Amino acid sequence: MKVSIFTFPFEPGSGGFDTYPLEQFCLDKHVLEIVPYFFQQENQAYWTVLVRYRLPTPPAAASSKERVLLSEKDQLLAKRLKEWRSLKAKELGWPPYLIFTQHQLMEFVRMKMTTKEGFGPVKGFGTKKIKRFGEDILTIIQAFTAEES
Repeated sequence: MKVSIFTFPFEPGSGGFDTYPLEQFCLDKHVLEIVPYFFQQENQAYWTVLVRYRLPTPPAAASSKERVLLSEKDQLLAKRLKEWRSLKAKELGWPPYLIFTQHQLMEFVRMKMTTKEGFGPVKGFGTKKIKRFGEDILTIIQAFTAEES
């Protein structure tokens, strides 16, 4: 297991933290745990995140290549899901990867599930996330597939 620590200053202009470096870091890792810590120093708010992770095994590395091999239609669906994830993350004050990871996103695009039961094979997207976000994700996928018909 490896550990990395990220610290982000609060950005009043955006009303949040720029977590892009953390999101990019997590794209090709198996994140085991994220431990957040908020603190203030000299009237500046900070968010520190400890990430415990493993490096991916070769099959996971192969799945990252699949991202590049998406059809144009699937790229559009992925873009819509990412946009929704970003909006939901801002609404909740969460980093986007806590809603669903890049790997989970690719599974949603590949599977194009039509029911909540379809989320079953998606590793790390369990009952709580299905209950909280499943309907919205299904609505996006169903609207997309209806447009394609």
